[in-house]
Amino acid sequence: MATKSRMKRRAFRNPKRARGGGSNWFNVSLAVVLVVGTSLVLVSRHPNAGSGSIGPKLNSGGSTADHWHAALGINVCGTWQVATPWPNLAGGTRGRFGNTGVYAGLHTHELADGAGDGIIHMEPGQNQEAGRNATVGLYMKYGGWKLNATSMKLWAGANGKIIAEKNGQKCGGKPAKLRWAIGSNKTGSVKMVEQHGNPAGYKLYEEDVVGIYFVAANQDLTKLPAVPAIKNLTGAKARGEGGAAATTTTSGPGTPTTAGGTTTSGAGTTTTSQPTTTTKK
Repeated sequence: MATKSRMKRRAFRNPKRARGGGSNWFNVSLAVVLVVGTSLVLVSRHPNAGSGSIGPKLNSGGSTADHWHAALGINVCGTWQVATPWPNLAGGTRGRFGNTGVYAGLHTHELADGAGDGIIHMEPGQNQEAGRNATVGLYMKYGGWKLNATSMKLWAGANGKIIAEKNGQKCGGKPAKLRWAIGSNKTGSVKMVEQHGNPAGYKLYEEDVVGIYFVAANQDLTKLPAVPAIKNLTGAKARGEGGAAATTTTSGPGTPTTAGGTTTSGAGTTTTSQPTTTTKK
């Protein structure tokens, strides 16, 4: 009797082990589906993401190379900083920092008055600067500037001094930090969405609007004026191809805004929504 009882117990134990193993495989499969699904949702949240948007593309197979543009603005303590002309020119070539003889596929052009247009021109000449490699960080690298999640060291700002800010420094007596937001000018109404993480890793798209802010953590970004370079997206392609430069100026020293509500630029109304998580694309 004792032997039969032991055999029955073993018979019942084995199926339990099998069910447990199956359950583990089910959990792993479910986790993979959730991760992949979440990633696809995050990527699709970009306003310009969609079919054929993984550019800018090189000229290959007889097709025309992409010439994309994104507006860039730097705001320090509520003041938009002046845009810079491209600093690395050699014999008409817009070169890379440290090697001006090598073409930089991400660069800036100038307005009629010589000021920078505040536009990141994406005209890739190599695979390393095309498609997913066309990032804010690569533009900064080519220009000789530095930007990460907590600090930036750029060109001369509104006060004539190099823009050099890092988390913990103060704006108006309050501790400030680096923040950033992304929008799209494709519809003419730019809705800026605050992001998290390192802005240097952000992959750029056609008609993007990129705002880099060094402001207090509790600063309401909707109370700041729109990125000044938005208006220079119009005519950017002509400037990049040697056409007539626009007569507007990109951005002079701005003034901190204290009034509430949204602001309007030449490209339409700009608003900033609640923070969201950014996936590097």
